[in-house]
Amino acid sequence: MDCTELIRKLLDGFAAGTRFENNGRVWVRRYFAGRLRGATSEDGRWQIIEQNPQKNSEWAHLARSGRQVFQMLDLSKPGRWGRPGQYYGVVVDGVLRRYTGMRGAA
Repeated sequence: MDCTELIRKLLDGFAAGTRFENNGRVWVRRYFAGRLRGATSEDGRWQIIEQNPQKNSEWAHLARSGRQVFQMLDLSKPGRWGRPGQYYGVVVDGVLRRYTGMRGAA
């Protein structure tokens, strides 16, 4: 899945609370912990969050090297530790890579 347009629209003129549309779905821009940029779909199903480059992961390493890395969550599924949302995939430079082999991953 190509998320290039979604990421471009998310980052263009970023202002928390503003809405934008992508593929018929309305998204609302917001900041997450650590001032990470992201958006939540207005219907509450999806969330996309900028990768924290300070973490110790392969995705954080890519973010530190200048790549655009975002985590995508499916909020309709229960997450871990009582939090809503299950990680659906990672978006690197606009390309979604779905997580597989994880609990509940499809």
